[in-house]
Amino acid sequence: MGADPGGGEAETLRADEEAPADGQLESLRAHKQKLEATLRGSAPFAPGTSKPAFWKRTYVVDWKLQLSYAGLYVATLALLVAGVALSNVIFLSLVRNVEAARKSGSTATYWWQADDLGYYVVLNVVILIFVGIGMAVWAIVQSHKIAGPVLRFRRALKQLLRRDYDFQIVLRKGDHLVDMAEDVNSLTSGLKAKDLVVAHAAIRLHELASSTPDREKAVELREISDQLSTVVLPRA
Repeated sequence: MGADPGGGEAETLRADEEAPADGQLESLRAHKQKLEATLRGSAPFAPGTSKPAFWKRTYVVDWKLQLSYAGLYVATLALLVAGVALSNVIFLSLVRNVEAARKSGSTATYWWQADDLGYYVVLNVVILIFVGIGMAVWAIVQSHKIAGPVLRFRRALKQLLRRDYDFQIVLRKGDHLVDMAEDVNSLTSGLKAKDLVVAHAAIRLHELASSTPDREKAVELREISDQLSTVVLPRA
């Protein structure tokens, strides 16, 4: 044990007092090595995102979203079938009216009598066009419930890449991926808190560099402060 400037002996730390700091430093070094390894090589799959054989895959992973899209396909198919059935009912009604008129001895002619098959085809095509337009509108309205959130996520990720955390994702009523929006908001809060710690450390190191009489140490502290600043300051 060495003597302190006041003439007394310097008090040394016990082993149990030094252990937490040493353990934390070792954990930090191990984490640094892990991060460096992920930069050099390919990162592993995230949990639950591997590619197993098709018979081992879990196909229902978000039942609310998947049932919603299953309902969309069923409704689209039902609308198509209803359109075809409607065109056939209309044509059958016209044919029956013609037959009834002929049996009653009427000599009146109708616009569809000239070419029954041709008008039948035209009638089906017209109805299917209207059904197709309705199906397209319905699909756009329903897909907007997921396309809208995806657009917001894309914009949010661009802001995160710029280190701009001044936002919060708010979805509309009825939108899908609400839980993902909450996760992104939590991620933003975590990154903001992390950058606050790093920014505080960078400022503190710069202050120490300005106050230390050791010129070499001051230069080293400023370099570390600048390195920390580059990972905190927003990108252009």
